[in-house]
Amino acid sequence: MKKRYKFPIWAVFALLMPLATLAQDRVVSGSVRSGDDQVPLVGVNVRLDGSNAGTATDAQGSYRLSVPNGSARLVFSYVGYVTQQLPVGSQTTLDVTLVAEANSLSEVVVVGYGTKERRDVTSAISSVSGKEIQNLPVASPIALLQGRTAGVQIVQNSGAPGATNFTIRVRGTTSINAGNNPLYVVDGLPFEGNSSDINPNDIESMEILKDAAASAIYGSRAANGVVLITTKRGKSGKASLNFNYYKGVQQVDRQRLPKLMDSREFIELIQEQRANGAGITSLYGFVLPESGIIGGNGQIANTNWVDELVQTGGMENYELAIRGGENKLRFYLSGALLNQKGALVFTDYKRYTGKLNLDYQASEKLKIGTSINFTRSVTNGTPENEGGTFQAALFKSPINPVFATDGTYFLEDISGILNPIAVSDLETRRNTRNRLLTNAFAEYTILPGLTFKTSWGADLIAAKNDFFGPNTARRLSFTNGSAGYSDETNWIYEHTLTYANTFGQHRLNALLGYSQLENVFSSNSAAARDYGTNNIETLNVASTPTQATSSKSANGLSSLFGRVGYIYANKYYLEASLRRDGSSKFGTNNRFGLFPAASLGWQVGREEFFKNLTNVVSDLKVGASYGRTGNQGGIGNYTSQGTYSAGQGYVGQNGVGPTAIANPDLKWETTDQFNVGADLAFLKSRVNFSVDVYLKKTSNLLLNVQLPNTSGFGSALQNVGNTENRGVEFNLNTINLAGEGLRWTSNFNISFNRNKITKLYNGNDIINVRGGTGFGQARTFGLLREGESIGAFFGWQANGVYATSSENDVQLRADNTTGYLFRGGDIRFVDQNGDKVIDDLDRVVIGQALPKFTGGFTNNLQYKNFQLDVLTQFSYGNDVYNGSRTVSESLFQFANAAKITRNRWRKEGDITDIPRADHTDPGNNHRSSTRWLEDGSYLRIKTVTLSYDVPAAVLQKIRVGSLRLYATAQNLYTFTRYSGIDPEANSYGNSTVTDLGFDYAAYPQYKTFLFGVNLGF
Repeated sequence: MKKRYKFPIWAVFALLMPLATLAQDRVVSGSVRSGDDQVPLVGVNVRLDGSNAGTATDAQGSYRLSVPNGSARLVFSYVGYVTQQLPVGSQTTLDVTLVAEANSLSEVVVVGYGTKERRDVTSAISSVSGKEIQNLPVASPIALLQGRTAGVQIVQNSGAPGATNFTIRVRGTTSINAGNNPLYVVDGLPFEGNSSDINPNDIESMEILKDAAASAIYGSRAANGVVLITTKRGKSGKASLNFNYYKGVQQVDRQRLPKLMDSREFIELIQEQRANGAGITSLYGFVLPESGIIGGNGQIANTNWVDELVQTGGMENYELAIRGGENKLRFYLSGALLNQKGALVFTDYKRYTGKLNLDYQASEKLKIGTSINFTRSVTNGTPENEGGTFQAALFKSPINPVFATDGTYFLEDISGILNPIAVSDLETRRNTRNRLLTNAFAEYTILPGLTFKTSWGADLIAAKNDFFGPNTARRLSFTNGSAGYSDETNWIYEHTLTYANTFGQHRLNALLGYSQLENVFSSNSAAARDYGTNNIETLNVASTPTQATSSKSANGLSSLFGRVGYIYANKYYLEASLRRDGSSKFGTNNRFGLFPAASLGWQVGREEFFKNLTNVVSDLKVGASYGRTGNQGGIGNYTSQGTYSAGQGYVGQNGVGPTAIANPDLKWETTDQFNVGADLAFLKSRVNFSVDVYLKKTSNLLLNVQLPNTSGFGSALQNVGNTENRGVEFNLNTINLAGEGLRWTSNFNISFNRNKITKLYNGNDIINVRGGTGFGQARTFGLLREGESIGAFFGWQANGVYATSSENDVQLRADNTTGYLFRGGDIRFVDQNGDKVIDDLDRVVIGQALPKFTGGFTNNLQYKNFQLDVLTQFSYGNDVYNGSRTVSESLFQFANAAKITRNRWRKEGDITDIPRADHTDPGNNHRSSTRWLEDGSYLRIKTVTLSYDVPAAVLQKIRVGSLRLYATAQNLYTFTRYSGIDPEANSYGNSTVTDLGFDYAAYPQYKTFLFGVNLGF
């Protein structure tokens, strides 16, 4: 279907702008150098204050710019350095030295549809420069933000190679069903999905828009914050060639792996379970030869399955980048190969990336450019979490060997647990992705200060998933396989008109824009079984098709947006923005939404009365903001419409029937946010401190509401709930030492957030059940209740173990069905309502998955040519549900157990906190309770990097521009009381907020040690 796009008549807007006065110009030239080492800075932005006229320094750090006669001022800005504004006066030569910033009020930051100096920002924005995150051993740029920014909590859900499943929260959790991850914008293009599709070393800077005044310009997708990723672009001057290589090893921290029973201990446990449960002491069928579990040498195997599965992984990265340009053309071109060997056997990840950024000054008024990013990745994985290979390694019987006597994999098991080595080796789980992210723009200066920009972008994703499961990998009588293909296309068209001018002490800037986004997704998949051979994996070899499906869907978003900013005397700031989104996802009665925002700022440090304080307080700025943003993530492409599906219906006839009821009132979730903050600089900007206090109120939560039976439908998605987040953030940057050849800087950030559900449909609790009660399953309950936080754990309170049966003097029963009375060796559960029965009515809130505070501490120490960077991150006050312990310490399943269970209750009078072994578990001792809940607080030495820059004298001899050698250690050590592998746990990723803090056999994270070299020409 053809669509027509109507664009605003920019000429009307332009006529409202004052014409610039003509004046005789003169040329000012000079050089710009770094204050640390007097090295020329290439690509420094030199701009005439109050206009768009400007240039950039060349390879020698030199510049030339025409300026009008009179009181002209030049603004020198460069990422990572303090911006300077200098009067030209009558000078024709102006040399400048820029000082490296410590996140000062003068740094340049990227905002929605533009850039600003930090002192001109009236909203809450955190920045991370490319220099801080270069050459770190991660596949995803999101991992680089951990511990570096206040108000941003990032949890890595898996350590699998190329893993990109992160839980990211900007100022708390706002939604239950609509998702809580922020919107990503890469070089102006909205970006969804796999964050590993961006090479971290291509990044110039990342900004996190945290409050609504900053993010409301992105409307109905910005309620969870916005992450702006700006990649490197060309610089004027001689082209520079940079080669970067690093290689290292990745190892699971074996000290934190669970200590499991050997075969002797396991056999003793099985005997005890059977004796206590059914009075059976014989092990016939478990370890006798008839069971087939005897090794070929007549001895029972003693397999450490975790040791068999875990290996020393590795990471190797090659990168080549060229950057340069002349007066008119600037370019940045890079290519990279990342090869990662997993910490579990037979898992790996390989990624190829290519990047091209071009900027061409076609004329004095016209500038055009393009950005192209291509990624191809191939992941060979393994099943994770429940039913996965790591779970199998934790719980599989040690008496089973890896291989049978004939050399094939041994597949028998008393509890049916898979052989994790066989599954990892023989089964194919391959994901192949190709992604092209590209945009092009043209920017035309209509009048001095008035610029029109038009851009077009495309995000093209093609993915393929292959599975092949031979019958030799599991105890199956058949071989099965599947293949899936998907294509996703995102188109975006944007047109903006910007205006900036200065009238005496008045500075005015304005933005007006239009955006159109279209998304089309299609997929095809097929599955089959009964392969004629295990040597060919394609589906045509199978004789029995079992599935064939296809789907296609689309959505669109049309938006108008604007922003106006006013600054008086560089002291008083006012800014307002408005966005109007129209989405095809919304119901017909709520097709369009308005998202306003406003902010105020006061540069107190520039007041006359403040000058007497500048020796101590160098600068002070205060501000306040309010804004409204939306979240449409929980709305499917056709959720608001009545949908139908095909299938068999009446008397087995094929047909089409309704599957969901229409809701024309369905709309986005709405978040209103208030923010008050202050930025302070002390001791001539050697110390910079900021604080922000915020309140986020989210309404119109998307929840499934039960419908009357007469409707013919079970439930429907409606806007019926509210949540609230309130918190405070602190950020401290310091230059501790700045002497001859010595520099030490630090950053400390800490964030406090309190989350609360304020409204649910009819005030009813929502209980989410994760896992079952069968073998190897870890059941837990997540609770959503008014007055509680999202992520509350729900279950029973455990209070030790009955040492004797007589301790149950109140005749407490385990349930209403069997009437079983708790006895010696059972868990002592708290009877909350005093009815002498432990049942569902005794469940209470037993913990919280959300931390009380999070943060990080970064130190950078430079001595001559050496540099040491250390990042420490921390989280405090959250609970983790250790799902692995519910199996390894439950003592009723025929699974391997933790060695600590040797201290279990065995006879009347035993004092212990571990119940008896009983395969019938009549007291339901393994139920979801405080027994499995642990303190998830931790302090982690996240990254340590030591680098050495080879001196210039040596470089001249070997004809090299720069040479840096570096060594990095990541996840070096974690201080925690948590007994599991990693307190940074969220096994089920972002599937639902009620699964937060659940740790169950996820792919383990690892320590990384690498060495690298960075070579420049």
